[in-house]
Amino acid sequence: MSNIVLRMPTDNNVDKVDNVDKVDRDEECKQKPMQTFEIINWIAAGGHLFNATLTLVIGDDKQYQIYDTYASWTPYNGTCPTNQYKVNMSKGTFLVNPRDKAPTMSLSLLWLIFAFHILSALFQGYAGCSKNYASNITQRGVNPLRFVEYAASATIMLLCIALVSGIDEYFALLAVEALTFVTMILGLIAELLFDDTKKDYRLKQIGWIAHFAGWVTMLAAYGGVILKQYFFSLEKSDEGPPEWVTVVIFAVFGLYNIFGVTQFIQLCCKFPIHKIYKEECVVSGQKNVCGSSLNVFIEMMYVVNSLVTKTLLGWMIIVNLIVEDNRDFCA
Repeated sequence: MSNIVLRMPTDNNVDKVDNVDKVDRDEECKQKPMQTFEIINWIAAGGHLFNATLTLVIGDDKQYQIYDTYASWTPYNGTCPTNQYKVNMSKGTFLVNPRDKAPTMSLSLLWLIFAFHILSALFQGYAGCSKNYASNITQRGVNPLRFVEYAASATIMLLCIALVSGIDEYFALLAVEALTFVTMILGLIAELLFDDTKKDYRLKQIGWIAHFAGWVTMLAAYGGVILKQYFFSLEKSDEGPPEWVTVVIFAVFGLYNIFGVTQFIQLCCKFPIHKIYKEECVVSGQKNVCGSSLNVFIEMMYVVNSLVTKTLLGWMIIVNLIVEDNRDFCA
């Protein structure tokens, strides 16, 4: 019978195994080279930071008074102005002005511009540092942080647009902010429901509903408040606003629509709207656009458009903040 010899591992063998494991771990820990969209994201973050810094360096502050409307009651003095009415009470006769208004706060245009630049820089820098950023884009086709940032920065941006276009009523500004915020949350819902790892076509149906609901809230904020006020002012005034105000209003409106169109294209490529009632999800493999995968192309579109839109808006307003404030408020 042959003898079975058991050999204990020597120290040298243990060291070799440890070295192999260490090499494997080192290989796993090596960072993959940054992809093009990650580089563009960092360039955009730097661009937003540059805009934020320069805003504070060269910008001059302008305060905008925000007014609240209320019904004022004053003792009747024998005259009843237009748009007011008399009310007889036990204490006497009073005049009621249902559209009286008074300033309740002021907003700094300079700091609002700085805020949406710095928020964009911080969020995109955070996304670039996130270990899941690249995999979320390439494997899932989602970037939830993008719409979280838009919910803050885009809301501030439209607040700036409203202020420079002459909207100073608290409730109108609140409507613009709330509708813009809801728009971005609906965009976030649509993006998450179109996650490439989710194959249930019913989720895509809900995603389409959220996307189109976002168009409704966005157009209500921009068209129903900002553009409506702009055209009504032109109709009732002998002279229109400065040309730069008109350029800002319509330029940002066009650039904002690019965000919605970008998501519309993204959703169509993943699950065409004409197949919304069919139990088939068209995400079989990555689609390519302009030499890049659909997910990467869409991410670069969002990042570039965000930088361009906020840079244009910021500089259009900053240039006018540099000019001496020629508003002469009547006492």
